[in-house]
Amino acid sequence: VPTDALREMAGKTSTFALTIEAAGDEPVQIAVECDFGRLGDCARHRFTVNTEKMDVLFRVSFDKSMAPATPGRLLLNAGLGGRGEG
Repeated sequence: VPTDALREMAGKTSTFALTIEAAGDEPVQIAVECDFGRLGDCARHRFTVNTEKMDVLFRVSFDKSMAPATPGRLLLNAGLGGRGEG
């Protein structure tokens, strides 16, 4: 997540939208976590991803209003069902 975008979100609640699709023929579960440096992180969000493209939304509240100096990251962990899919 670019530093400029994080600066706009500091001290606010923001909604993230991800467009996702399962790579195989079966739905899979993923987890999304955030690492936003000085702004902090977010709780883990878990989604079931289907074989058709879909949008998932999650909200993040940034209590800290410090301006970040570095970009943030969204961390995706696929295949939570233990079958090695993603």
